[in-house]
Amino acid sequence: MINTLKELVSIDSVCEMGEGGFPYGSGPAKALDCVLSKAEDLGFRTKNADYKYAFAEIGQGDEIVAVLGHLDVVPAGEGWNTPAFEATEKDGRIYGRGTVDDKGPTAAAMYAMKDLLDRGKPLNKRVRLIFGQCEEKGDWKDIEAYKANEELPCCGFTPDAEFPALYGEKGIVQLEVSTALAGSGLQEAEGGSAPNVVPGPLKQTVFLLTAAHRGRGQTLLHWQPKKSGQPVKPASLWIFTLTTSETLTTERTAESPSRTKKAARSPLIREF
Repeated sequence: MINTLKELVSIDSVCEMGEGGFPYGSGPAKALDCVLSKAEDLGFRTKNADYKYAFAEIGQGDEIVAVLGHLDVVPAGEGWNTPAFEATEKDGRIYGRGTVDDKGPTAAAMYAMKDLLDRGKPLNKRVRLIFGQCEEKGDWKDIEAYKANEELPCCGFTPDAEFPALYGEKGIVQLEVSTALAGSGLQEAEGGSAPNVVPGPLKQTVFLLTAAHRGRGQTLLHWQPKKSGQPVKPASLWIFTLTTSETLTTERTAESPSRTKKAARSPLIREF
């Protein structure tokens, strides 16, 4: 199982719709080829529907118990201490993109099915491991294709959470905040690679203050979502309050957490 996980982690399987001539990109397709080959070696029955959806199963019977995992991952992002797409064993743990979400749990489920198979006890239901390929995109086109062409399970679970068993999730909110560039004081900003990834550092952010901002504090960005009256702390919340009467440039990089070219007055930069 560890060797299978290492092989899967070495595959950059970020979903890119249509890339390489595959429905969800060449990365997820390569990961799918890997697990289907392993499943066949373990004695499972497998199906690959032209990479639109795929599964491996054991057992017999009219009903299906589904195990729904996924092979795609979110972008690697920044700040890794080990290579993102290379499984690194350290202090009894394995580090790499997908070890927890969701290549590791999917591999564990597959080998748990192998253990059931090796016990030799007959199963009166089919246990079907369905391999998702675009879960992190939130499109679920692979599952829609499966539902349109295959039997639906009588029950199932996904090894894409934490113990103990969960029956629901809070979900995720994606929102876009925009303002007119003219007069905003913001010239350039960059940070993060996907809405469901912990954002990296804010890089190469340049603020140029116009005459309208001179001589007074100006809060350019302040976002604090709330739920039921309680503040919800996002992965990275930035508040920029600038108090300066001259042009100011602020840069933030991974190498230099905060490097500021000071003007007449210094900015106040707070990170939460």
